[in-house]
Amino acid sequence: MLTITVLKNPFNHSEKENYACEYSPGKSVYEYIQPYIMGLDEYIVSVNGNVVENAKEQLAGSDDWLAVCPVVGKSGSDWFRSAFTIALGTWTGNGFAKYLGKINVKGVWGALAKGVVGMIGG
Repeated sequence: MLTITVLKNPFNHSEKENYACEYSPGKSVYEYIQPYIMGLDEYIVSVNGNVVENAKEQLAGSDDWLAVCPVVGKSGSDWFRSAFTIALGTWTGNGFAKYLGKINVKGVWGALAKGVVGMIGG
């Protein structure tokens, strides 16, 4: 008997659904969880606490515990990631520029150092 836990909201662990499924040899993890979720692209799947990279190829065992959790922030995350990278790079670069001002490194080398630190920070 397999146990499937589908976490509906990763920020609220009380919003989960537990299911018990009869084991069928040769069935993939995805075949077991597919009736309970909509698409695999927006979920993380684990078997006995270990994240599965490819649920469609991973075979399930007779007493496995399958857990499914939605990926947080996937839709629109590229915009947020870009904005956060720019903000972090600017903040880090400006902080380093203040430090460079204290040790008196200016001009091209100061600008280059600020850019490098900004890219690393971003």
